[in-house]
Amino acid sequence: MYVFESPIDLMSHASLEIATIGNAEAWNQHNRLSLSGTSDRAIPYFLDRHKDIDNIIFCLDNDPAGHEAAVALAKKYAKKGFKTRIEFPIGKDFNDDLMAHLDGC
Repeated sequence: MYVFESPIDLMSHASLEIATIGNAEAWNQHNRLSLSGTSDRAIPYFLDRHKDIDNIIFCLDNDPAGHEAAVALAKKYAKKGFKTRIEFPIGKDFNDDLMAHLDGC
């Protein structure tokens, strides 16, 4: 499951996956969740309804608040038994990465 700060970053990440793989259905291969911030209040609810998830990839913004929250959340959910990873965008967020990709096309 990929976790983002905002819905636009979630959608941008999915669009980048489509562009990278070249398959219009590529976005549909992974679960994605927007937190609408850095609070994890939505994560337990989502995980309760998707019992098959055992990997969580935190894709928060590439800024101090995003870094701090991603590290804290990755540690928290690793302690709960999930495999966790952090993937920061190249730019400030995944929407910036998508815009840069589109500018380069």
